[in-house]
Amino acid sequence: MSERSESPACGLTARVRSTRLQTQDLAVVYLPSGGDACEPQRA
Repeated sequence: MSERSESPACGLTARVRSTRLQTQDLAVVYLPSGGDACEPQRA
């Protein structure tokens, strides 16, 4: 849910995905940290 000035498109992608996967289960898998889709290897 935080927009990073580094890649604004990243936030948009997360929004589109969460909207497309109107399923909470899938949304959690795609956005486990509310925006991990941007940096999945940032564990």
